[in-house]
Amino acid sequence: MKVNVAFILTASGYAAALPGMKEPEGHEWQRRASDSRSPCPGLNILANHGYLPRDGRNINKTILSRAATEAYGSPDGFNDKAVDIVLDGHLQTTGTNDSFHLGDLSLPASHNVCEFDGSLSRNDLAFGDAAHFDIGVWYKTGSRLGLYDLNYDHKHVFNSDNGTNPGPTAYVSVETAARAWSAHYAEDMAANKNFSVGVVNGSVGTTAFYLFTMWDDATQSAPKSWVRSFFEEERIPYTWGFPSPGAPKKAEHFLQLVDQVYAIGMGGQ
Repeated sequence: MKVNVAFILTASGYAAALPGMKEPEGHEWQRRASDSRSPCPGLNILANHGYLPRDGRNINKTILSRAATEAYGSPDGFNDKAVDIVLDGHLQTTGTNDSFHLGDLSLPASHNVCEFDGSLSRNDLAFGDAAHFDIGVWYKTGSRLGLYDLNYDHKHVFNSDNGTNPGPTAYVSVETAARAWSAHYAEDMAANKNFSVGVVNGSVGTTAFYLFTMWDDATQSAPKSWVRSFFEEERIPYTWGFPSPGAPKKAEHFLQLVDQVYAIGMGGQ
């Protein structure tokens, strides 16, 4: 499948940011080829902005918890169970029992432990590279989310001065996200004879996580520009109006999103 990368990155004016919006000092986005990175966009983002060590190495529970709270407003210890899975599975190559490199999550031994079939933005291991962003896989997901609708106008999304109503096309709702996941789930199961049902815990969790992380309380959804920034650039959408977190988010909301995505998605099977 041929994908016009230039179209994806510029459709609907995505290349232009909101005037006056800047990244926090010391947390400007950077990405270097030599850095250790994982199959998880959310973790990579934290390193790209320097909330985690920028090289993606020697990360432990304390470092990750502090980074996720500072950047995303995640509850304290929100990622502890995920870190335990890595450490208990002895996937780390740090030489210690309490830390890991982001790249450790890309090792073949992490398949069905941390990395899983049915990723929204990565290929399945059976098809080759499961670690890095795959434009073809993501284009299908993004299209199902309606991210490349040419009628969608980014410049009005955050324009609250004149009362402009951006309409439903400016946001990804829980229902849209769930149906996009469900369609991808069914398609991937049909294409991959080695497909693992771990995707139910994998991409459902990913869908709930990007909604939870990119959530806009005012609309009860995730702005499309934020979702695109999260996946396409692995970047916090500060220049699209993403706010600095206030009080930590509620873990209960994440669990509710998991339940909603699964119920809506499975209902469409």
